[in-house]
Amino acid sequence: MNQLLNDAAADQRSSLLREAVRRGTHAVVSHHGPDGWRTLRTKFVGYDERHRSLVLSPLIADAGAEPVELAPGELLGVTFRYGHKKCMFSTALQRFADHQTEGSLTRGAAWLNWPDHLQKLQRRVYYRVPPPTGCTIPVSVRVRPSADQAETSTVEVAGMVEDISAGGMRIRTESPDLLSEGASVQVRFAPQHERETFDLQAVCRHTSAAADGEPTVGLQFIGLDASATGQETLIRLARVVTEFHRSRSRRPQGGLPGRRRSR
Repeated sequence: MNQLLNDAAADQRSSLLREAVRRGTHAVVSHHGPDGWRTLRTKFVGYDERHRSLVLSPLIADAGAEPVELAPGELLGVTFRYGHKKCMFSTALQRFADHQTEGSLTRGAAWLNWPDHLQKLQRRVYYRVPPPTGCTIPVSVRVRPSADQAETSTVEVAGMVEDISAGGMRIRTESPDLLSEGASVQVRFAPQHERETFDLQAVCRHTSAAADGEPTVGLQFIGLDASATGQETLIRLARVVTEFHRSRSRRPQGGLPGRRRSR
């Protein structure tokens, strides 16, 4: 498919998923609901290839977040790490039911359709990197109103990209108090060498201070793993991050910054 994103063959897909179950690999599930994209934490606990089922532990929302109501047939995106790759696939929820093995019982497990495709992305694009020297990237962050709020309640915050990866970005802003942890936001920015503007959904993860004391906000991109269109956007974003890393490695002094991964 792409040098950065590759589609695993059927036998490799089965092998990767069976190994994820054997290891109890942790995963992140993304779901699009009335309030936009939400992420849930889980891990692999079982599979049944004959009945084309994959089983995950109960889906856990972030601390303080409202529980997510899911119905059979809803589309979910799933990502997990394997070696130097980040693996992702989209599939539908079958049901919630207990999962019994010889050694344990998982109550309320999430049963998913066995995925028809599984993509592998180079994990290096998830290491954060500042924009190249002399490059400034303005960013607009729009706080999305919840389903029971009017569209007029939308708040827009301006900032500058401090660093970026395929998984998120850190921005400088004079209004960090308007971006509360866990808030669902829309992020809009355009790297100078990109013709198209990125318009991504994200979640505010933390607020901190840069070396000079100016407030920064960490944002995690979500939903890019759950559709073919999202994965195309992810490839574009990965190319930008790769070019930024290459630009910094070409500097006469210094090299790549320390490996910092987006949350």
